[in-house]
Amino acid sequence: MTDKYNEGQIDILVVDDEEHIRRDLKGVLTGMGYNAVFAETGEEAVEICGNNNFRLAIMDLIMPGGLHGLELLQEIKNTSDDICIIVLTRSNNIKSAVQAMKIGAYDYITKPCDNDEIEIVVKKAIERCELLRELGEKHHYKNLLISKSLEDLQSPDETVRRLAAEDLGEFGSESAVDALLELFQDTSIAVQEAAEHALIQIGGENTVRKIIPMLQSNQANIRNFANEMLESMGEKAVPILAELLADDDHDIRKFSVDLLGLIGCEAGVESLVKALNDKHINVSSGAAEALGNIGSDEALEPLLEKLNDDPWLAYAIVESLGKIGNKKAVEPLINLDHGDDEVLLASKVRALGTIGDAGATKFLFSLFDSPDDFLKGQVIEALEQIRAKSHENIFKDLDQSKILKQAIPMLEDTDEDLKLSIIKMIREMECDNKIEALLPCLSDSSEQIQEATYEAIVTAGLSGKTAGLALEYVKKCDDGLTQTIVKIFGETECEETGDTVADLLKNHSNLAIREEAANTIGILPNNNKYVDNLVEALQDSSLEVKKASTRSLGVIGDPKAIDPLVSLLKYDDLNKDATDGLLLIGNKSSVDCLLPLLNDEHPLCRAAAITIFGNLNPDKINDKISDALRDGNAKVRKAAIDIIAKTGDKSYLDDLITALHDGDKFVQISAANALSKFYDPKIIDPFIALLHDPDERIRYNAIQGLMKFKDERIVYALVSLLSDKSSMVKIVALDALGEMGDESAVCHIENMLETVEDDDLFEAANNALEKLQN
Repeated sequence: MTDKYNEGQIDILVVDDEEHIRRDLKGVLTGMGYNAVFAETGEEAVEICGNNNFRLAIMDLIMPGGLHGLELLQEIKNTSDDICIIVLTRSNNIKSAVQAMKIGAYDYITKPCDNDEIEIVVKKAIERCELLRELGEKHHYKNLLISKSLEDLQSPDETVRRLAAEDLGEFGSESAVDALLELFQDTSIAVQEAAEHALIQIGGENTVRKIIPMLQSNQANIRNFANEMLESMGEKAVPILAELLADDDHDIRKFSVDLLGLIGCEAGVESLVKALNDKHINVSSGAAEALGNIGSDEALEPLLEKLNDDPWLAYAIVESLGKIGNKKAVEPLINLDHGDDEVLLASKVRALGTIGDAGATKFLFSLFDSPDDFLKGQVIEALEQIRAKSHENIFKDLDQSKILKQAIPMLEDTDEDLKLSIIKMIREMECDNKIEALLPCLSDSSEQIQEATYEAIVTAGLSGKTAGLALEYVKKCDDGLTQTIVKIFGETECEETGDTVADLLKNHSNLAIREEAANTIGILPNNNKYVDNLVEALQDSSLEVKKASTRSLGVIGDPKAIDPLVSLLKYDDLNKDATDGLLLIGNKSSVDCLLPLLNDEHPLCRAAAITIFGNLNPDKINDKISDALRDGNAKVRKAAIDIIAKTGDKSYLDDLITALHDGDKFVQISAANALSKFYDPKIIDPFIALLHDPDERIRYNAIQGLMKFKDERIVYALVSLLSDKSSMVKIVALDALGEMGDESAVCHIENMLETVEDDDLFEAANNALEKLQN
């Protein structure tokens, strides 16, 4: 419904379905002397526009009904060529507002609306509309608007100055460059950033030339703005920067080469190559560095030609050759005479490592004779880089024992990165004593070092002598390290460690070590030797040790573990592990001896038997499933339902529907999960009824079960869940609505987007909308 409005005033159309928004906007617009005309739907807005000539429209992007968003914006624009449109949006939907501006909206205002901001944006929009109507020609309008924007740059209001700068950037007027440059003295960062963006948009040779003097400003922020702008202008700035390489001031030449390097454009390579011959070392070395930043192979030969010219220039060239990464630089780098200059030598080493060519390995290895531990550290890191890049065994032709001997003392270094490189290097070597070198690193204070060492030892494996070293080492370890080494015994499947591990399982006082030992026995070769040890451990005081022993007995699969595991079935906290263990044994040998458990007086034993035979041989329990579904114990009923879900036997469909109303929540959840695997319209009504169950897991499974059907009743029921208290339920409801493809859900999801704050929910709603709209 529209409000009556007065003749002679500027009419502004407001399109929003929220009454309080319309009321607030009416107050602001009336106070400004404008007449507000309201529409509550997109269809109503288009109808009103067809009968009136509006200067301005303020519209919400998300509206009820079929016409809304960008489609509505386009329809309103179609009613008048010169209507100006401001969109309203929530802060979490800015992307849509930006898209709206791309197709013709003037600006956007975020909800909740700030009255001062509304006034400023509306005033600017009306001014633009008035100018357009007065002049009637686009280029005149643009010139007048530029003049108006230049005036607004002097406004005391920060928002006005910012909007004016943004407009000048959009117009691309070079006449505004000087005025925009003055804004870098503005007190508002937002205004300065708007000026920066505008100048980048304007671009052009004249703009570049006027920005360059900013590089010599005594204000760091202005120099930073200049760097950012010139870098953003990219290739357009290259010719002017190249001209500056002939300037008499070496500081300007240095600024120029640095910027050419930051821009990183191939077009600057030729000028930078010439600058390698600059008489000022700061400029020539800066040019070398810039060429490295660009990374062009075209710079390789010129850099190599200058490599031996000047020691100071050599530093920059060496670094740049590493960045370029061409293998042709390896030999010249190796042959570069570094004299007594340790810094230049270290630079050579780093560059060779960065290039990553195995041809540098022997030269780097020769440096291990140096007494300088820092240099050897650099060499180790370079060798690790070469190994990683070349994927070759770079140590095969070297004296690996000598390298290891030199490297071991360096493991005491406090530099974590260096130690990591040494450990990774040792991992690739084929030395008998490398395990001895690595074992102490397991106790390093750094978790990263511990993990790298663990991986290196596991990769190397343990057997024979190295297994003996590890067994000796474990005798003097603290409990934490002992547990780690026992785990390594399992990871390396080291058979020689079996007796020690079994002894630890039986006698060690630490529960965590006994648990690790029980797990490890299950992995070791010939683990059947230790079945008795594991059976004995089933009496351990620690529940976790019992569980680990149960799992390992199942992995081993020895039938003599059946009776001990059956004895555990009666205990709630061990039933599942014992059942899983018996299942594993049943995969290797017959467990028909367990059939009597189907009639055992203890319900946990009956449940276990249903699970075991349902997985191994369902035919043997066909006549027991119906009885199990009516068993007085919930765990037995649940076990039977889980087997039905596994076999997909549709003959139990009615029983599963009945189980949806079971008194036990876990039985209900299993029944819902089982039913969700069937495609039968018979389950629709029961599942819809479950959508209001107090348990969120049941509601979740019910939605999953309904997702495969196409039914209006389901859509209506799912829409009601968009206000569910559980985020998990709302997300799966949105997924289901998206999959069903019923467009009637669109407006409900869009309304939800107006208020949702949870990121996961917001993403799910957007995904559902995208599916529905496509």
